[in-house]
Amino acid sequence: MAKWQVPMRKNFDFSRKCDCVHYIYDSEYTYYDGGLNLVPNYEFDATLRYENYYRGRSSVSFMLIDDANNRYSVFLSDFTDMLPHMTGGVIKGKFTFVKKGTNYGIKLVV
Repeated sequence: MAKWQVPMRKNFDFSRKCDCVHYIYDSEYTYYDGGLNLVPNYEFDATLRYENYYRGRSSVSFMLIDDANNRYSVFLSDFTDMLPHMTGGVIKGKFTFVKKGTNYGIKLVV
């Protein structure tokens, strides 16, 4: 498990599994004043389906959604690793959070 922590919105509800902030803007680097808490990284089981993709300044990410309408950001490289495990746009498995630069997302734990 990574030593860094995952930025979550205040009043984070672990029963929802995900309230992760996908990108932290400069004004939010003061985590506690900026409405964010840091929680230790963890693994969780979920069934997710492809919703859409979006573009950042220099990246492409994919959005997956679970039955409770929680959304999860996935980096292109991690999504490529997930594709062989998807059926009809749905993937079931164990996931964890990843950090690339100042962005956060999830990946499949194999």
